Formats: sequence, C-alpha cells, structure tokens
Amino acid sequence: MRVVIDTNVFISASLSSSSTTRKAVNWCLDYCEVYFSEGTLLELSSRIMRSKFDPYSPMDTRQAFVNKIYDNENSIFCMPQEKIADSPDPDDNKFLEVAVECDADYLITGDKKHLLPLHPYRNIQILQPHDFLIVALDTHV
Repeated sequence: MRVVIDTNVFISASLSSSSTTRKAVNWCLDYCEVYFSEGTLLELSSRIMRSKFDPYSPMDTRQAFVNKIYDNENSIFCMPQEKIADSPDPDDNKFLEVAVECDADYLITGDKKHLLPLHPYRNIQILQPHDFLIVALDTHV
C-alpha cells in the first residue's frame, strides 16, 4: 500500500503517542510505503520544531519522532515531475504531487478545508487518519 501523509498528521501524531493519529502513522510506517518529496520533508522538519509545540511535547521527543520517520525502511523519497495547482491552498499541492507521482493509494490528512474536499483525487483516496486506519485494518486482515 502506498501512502502520503500530510504534515499536520505527522505533527499531531508526534504530540500524542496514544492517539488514533499516532496509531495510523505507526501502522503506515510498519506496513506501507510512505512517500515524501524534498518539499514535504522540509515542511515537516521546519514545522514540527516550532516552539508553539513545546508545551505538548519536548523538542527532543519530536526530533526523535522525525528521525524515526526518516530512518524507516518504508519511507521513500520521490521527485514529483508534475506541477499540480488543484488545492485552494498552494502549500497543499506538494502532497498531491507526491501522491500522483508515486501512484499513492491514500493521502492521509486532517485538512478538512482544502484536501479532504478533493476526495477522491485521481483515484487516490484522501482520508483522515481515523478513516484510513479503519480501511487499513480491514484490508490487512
């Protein structure tokens, strides 16, 4: 299964080790090919370290979480060739580009305003972590 995970999902997962979002991310890292691009990795690296998250999770814990993602054997770097401008938020297009480039099955996001309304996008299922986990666990049995 090929997945792309939005930065907001990774950040949410890093802040709570027992959340459904964390379970979805962990499941992806264990059982899926998780695709990134330079743009999505840069966004994750910069945003997850913002000081506004310090009250919820220490910086070293968040850094360890990012390292776990980067070092995971199922994390795959790709270089999207197609430029996409279909999201109302230009920052979200990089996730669509990665999803199209790697022929993703799923784009996992919490973005109810810009990405979720595009579901499905070119045969890519755009789901929230909770909904993805239900589908993933159902198909994995």
